[in-house]
Amino acid sequence: MDFELYLEIVLTKDILGTPYKKGDLATIIDIHEDSPKKSYTLEFYNSLGETLSTKIVQEEAITMIPKNTIVCIRDL
Repeated sequence: MDFELYLEIVLTKDILGTPYKKGDLATIIDIHEDSPKKSYTLEFYNSLGETLSTKIVQEEAITMIPKNTIVCIRDL
């Protein structure tokens, strides 16, 4: 699937070594097509919209946000 810049997405799996888990939201801020597998730089943010960090993930780690979902809050 092709994702566009600045699209909000949801993680499909935990990112090892980070506090980010399956179901967390992020925004795509860069696309890396020159590697063997397409990857994306994601910006993670808190509930106030403040940037927490950025991480590069493989395409299989993200998906579109489903329409019939509820956003939840959790502590890091």
